[in-house]
Amino acid sequence: MLSDYVEQDVSIERTSLLFENGRVSSYIIIVASSMLSAIMYGLVPNVSNFSWLTTIIAAAIIRLLLIARWKSDPKALQSLIWRRRYMAITAIISLCWVWFVIIGYGHNSWLDMVVLLFVIAIGALGVPVLVASPLALYLYTIPVMLTVIYLLLAEQQMNSALLALGIGIYFLSALRSANSFHHMLLDSLRLRFKNEALVESLSSQNQSAEQLNQQLKAEVVERDKVQQALEEHKNDLEHQVELRTTELMQAKEAAEAGSQAKSSFLANMSHEIRTPMNGIIGMTHLALQSELDDRQKNYIEKAHNSAENLLGILNDILDLSKIEAGRLEMEDVDFQLQEVIGNMVNLIKLKAEEKGVRLLVQIDHDIPRGLIGDPLRLSQVLTNLGDNAVKFCNAGDTVSLKIISQEEGEREAVLHFSVQDTGIGMSQEQLKKLFQAFSQADSSTTREYGGTGLGLVISKNIVQIMGGRIWVESEQDVGSTFHFTARFNKQQEDLPQTEISGTGNENDTDRAIATLRGAQILLVEDNDLNQEFMQELFLMEDIAVETASNGKEALELLANQDFDLVLMDCQMPVMDGYEATQKIRAQERLKDLPVIALTGNAMKGHREKVLAIGMNDQISKPIKPGDMFVTIAKWMTQKNSQD
Repeated sequence: MLSDYVEQDVSIERTSLLFENGRVSSYIIIVASSMLSAIMYGLVPNVSNFSWLTTIIAAAIIRLLLIARWKSDPKALQSLIWRRRYMAITAIISLCWVWFVIIGYGHNSWLDMVVLLFVIAIGALGVPVLVASPLALYLYTIPVMLTVIYLLLAEQQMNSALLALGIGIYFLSALRSANSFHHMLLDSLRLRFKNEALVESLSSQNQSAEQLNQQLKAEVVERDKVQQALEEHKNDLEHQVELRTTELMQAKEAAEAGSQAKSSFLANMSHEIRTPMNGIIGMTHLALQSELDDRQKNYIEKAHNSAENLLGILNDILDLSKIEAGRLEMEDVDFQLQEVIGNMVNLIKLKAEEKGVRLLVQIDHDIPRGLIGDPLRLSQVLTNLGDNAVKFCNAGDTVSLKIISQEEGEREAVLHFSVQDTGIGMSQEQLKKLFQAFSQADSSTTREYGGTGLGLVISKNIVQIMGGRIWVESEQDVGSTFHFTARFNKQQEDLPQTEISGTGNENDTDRAIATLRGAQILLVEDNDLNQEFMQELFLMEDIAVETASNGKEALELLANQDFDLVLMDCQMPVMDGYEATQKIRAQERLKDLPVIALTGNAMKGHREKVLAIGMNDQISKPIKPGDMFVTIAKWMTQKNSQD
């Protein structure tokens, strides 16, 4: 376990601190004891004086030899043994100081004052030297303290008793402060070694995911900065308690700045990748609409499917980044569960038919018809599980989706979803690797079936945000069943039952196209390839379209012509879509003109940004023609009803 390794490293580091501090303190003991012996010369019996001096110097020299031996011992894991040896010699030195107090106190007031002051010095110097081991500190200071207090109380004088009380309070305060410093030291060391382990983990992930290389490097650098700050703090801990808080605050601000930079990088990368992807998917879509021989159609279909797969991988990576940054949020909108299931069936039925896999759907009649939640994220989880089930099935196998009501109240309902397949199944060892980023059952699974291993991780986080949990049951060569629960609010109105259909999206698209015929659309797009693709889409459906390459050209066209709707790219040279939209909304004649954003930015908050600027909606790149026509028709219909 990680915690066991951390505690072991902390133990070794504590031993290292004890021995490193012990060298200097041993030299101080030799010098100080020699000076004290010289002071006591003639005031105490010489035999006692020289015997004590010889003993304490011998003990200090033995500790120096012990330190030298420790440095040459390669067996670092024996830190506990070395610490015990150190505490033993420390206890001997403490007894030598007790001996000093006994032979030095009670001869004359001047020597008594020297003894008391030196005892106080022992307490003050023992805290920073022995803070790594409270037991060693207690062994070093408590015997001396008790001896002095005993001698003072034995005088049976008020002044001596008050002095004994003061010395006792002083020592107790010093020991309490030392205990606090010790806990701070342990916290600092644990945080240091945990950060080192985290850096090592991030480096390992960096090797297995080159697409996240820049992101991981930034995090490792940030961890190294925190580690360096903590290391510097450890070396000066006894004098830098207040500085520690300041350094941690600076590290927190740096981490927040790094997170913001990461979000900006992902937003820019999303736009830069989605824009050419829109051209690739769009042009292959147009090519498939043209007359092709079988060989050409085969090539174009494979290119189109590969681009769609690449887009899926990009979306998974962006979702994972949102999850890591804590920015994956859910919508609360009204929806019908049957429509979500219908969309899921539409997305996976073609692949199932190609493989000869049968799809079954069973929905409990007691399930509420109208729900409130995030239908897109629910569809994402269902599609992910359904697509995986089909992927790992062979011809003749079956994939079944079952939905039952697990818990229902007046305003909420908890639904239990299960996706069962009769495919290849998984062993117990393979099950342990599930729900981990970039992980599948084994490497042969990746080679045979493909995939990044991100889908289940994303699904798990989505389910948790929806107030549920996800788990799996599987038997090798028999099949697998993925379960998850999710909590939804209930719509108060009683909605009619709808059938699950595989043609709903096509009907919606046909109705939208019929609505748009005769409309005049202004397309504002700086990318020539995307401009050509979208022009061709509109022309194929007999929809009139004019084009502009930036916001300035769009404003010039709007000043001279009437349009029913504007499709506005967000990032363009000369004048971007944000500024152009603000200038459009500033004109009384154009304030109600529908403006829909075309964006490759899939990061959280971008939709809110375009709506705040004054746009009515957004369409994400790569463009899905059917979804685009439906969105445009929705705002055209609203505009016509207002007119």
